[in-house]
Amino acid sequence: MSHRVDLRPAGRGQDSRPGSDARAGRHAGFTTAAYRVIGGLELAGAIGVALGPVVPLCGGLPGIGLLMLLAGAVTTHVRKGDGLTKLLPAVTCAALVAWYLVLLPGR
Repeated sequence: MSHRVDLRPAGRGQDSRPGSDARAGRHAGFTTAAYRVIGGLELAGAIGVALGPVVPLCGGLPGIGLLMLLAGAVTTHVRKGDGLTKLLPAVTCAALVAWYLVLLPGR
């Protein structure tokens, strides 16, 4: 039996059931492998942002990377005609990451 740990807030985000990432990726036009790479980049960016207050360079570069990923997410949702329920989380996260980058010490 396979177990997955979901670190996102309850009630939103990607579905953690087996095969759900493949369905979400196909909806966006990505292969399953590409969708998983994007997830890995998101995780690496989140770790880097968490380290940012201690090591500013480790927060700035991953923050910029996350902002680029989120810009791609917003673009994809708009092109696919997704409603606000799918678009708003990406826009909100992009705004939070931009705010983080502005407030990051030692930039």
